[in-house]
Amino acid sequence: MSQFKIKQAVKTQTWLRLTFDGPSGSGKTYTALRFAHALAKGGRICLIDTERGSASKYAQEAPDGVPWAYDVLELSMFSPATYTDAINYVVAQGYDVLIIDSLSHAWSGKGGALQIKDNQGGNSFTAWRKVTPIHDAMVDAILNAPLHVIATMRSKMDYAMEMSADGRKVTGVRKIGLAPIQRQGMEYEFDLVVDIDWSHIATVSKTRCSAMEGATTERPGPQFFQPLIDWLDSGVARPKPPPPPVVTQESVKSALAVSAGDGRTMSDAKPANLKYIVDNPGEYNTDMVEAARILCAPTASPFIAALERLADEQSKEQDPPGPDDDSAWQPTTPPIPQADGTTRPTPEAKPRVVVNEQTVDAAMNAVTPSENKMCEGNRLAWAKVAANADGHYSAELAQHAMVLMEAPELVRDWMERNIEDD
Repeated sequence: MSQFKIKQAVKTQTWLRLTFDGPSGSGKTYTALRFAHALAKGGRICLIDTERGSASKYAQEAPDGVPWAYDVLELSMFSPATYTDAINYVVAQGYDVLIIDSLSHAWSGKGGALQIKDNQGGNSFTAWRKVTPIHDAMVDAILNAPLHVIATMRSKMDYAMEMSADGRKVTGVRKIGLAPIQRQGMEYEFDLVVDIDWSHIATVSKTRCSAMEGATTERPGPQFFQPLIDWLDSGVARPKPPPPPVVTQESVKSALAVSAGDGRTMSDAKPANLKYIVDNPGEYNTDMVEAARILCAPTASPFIAALERLADEQSKEQDPPGPDDDSAWQPTTPPIPQADGTTRPTPEAKPRVVVNEQTVDAAMNAVTPSENKMCEGNRLAWAKVAANADGHYSAELAQHAMVLMEAPELVRDWMERNIEDD
């Protein structure tokens, strides 16, 4: 049976992917908000703000008669991974339109792709091998989000070198127009690209909606974008996304216990596995899909952490420390029998864990009995190793797990520096 399937092309209602690009002061944020309110049709709007709260200054403006009402999610660090988490969080809250203002910070801002690349050291090719997957994950989050996405990107003047006929000598430098500050070709991921200049003239430079081809106007409003809205609404109705999962401590606990086959439960699944289940529900049973949706919800994290702490406390209760033991839950070495019948005393207990970049690096590279590196696991897996209830792991590996449990920020930094291509 062939893995390929040919079907007739059918126009369906679609979620918009649009970007406004232009220099500072051209009106990108204002235009994005104005169009978002026309597109939302009374629905909920969330704006991811990377401009230090500047978008909130437009709240309650009413250029089209109805005061603007929208929520904001402000970012201070701009790793593409942070954008991915923020986008997924907004989706989980059930918004209808998402504005990302601005997407350029994910490239050139503090903690952005260029800074991550520079922090890698070594040659440029190796550095980009580590950065590209993080950036690709952000693009996937934008393209797969079940809501309308409007982004803004700053632009700068782009130049091209003119060469001699033999291609050996630079004869001049030529201006070739404005280019968005983002990865080269990023604008082609969108359905519609609108360039806005300093005089607030908007021009459609790329579109999949033929009715918007070459359209241009000054200070665009709802009427300018109405053909686009009509195009989005035309065709076969899009499937309604499932309602957001109910996330409570009890539902998270139940989700973790759902069978994943081969004697495993969903608590053994890595984050990437859970996301794959959510994105490909047809390949799994309904219990696994619903459990994955619950565990992938951003609001599930505090409950997962609470359950980890509860499991840790229960394991302590099963083997409580002595009444005079001030160093409870430190790994200890049992007395070692000697040839003369005596025992060598247990070494004095050392501090529980030392948390710094070196110990996190050692922990992430530690290898488990199943020959997987610790960096391939997640907090649930690390909690299981740290608890070591069945004696399956060494004291050294348990120490590594404790380091990772107590250093989430250093773990995130490590992942950004060391993530590899799939």
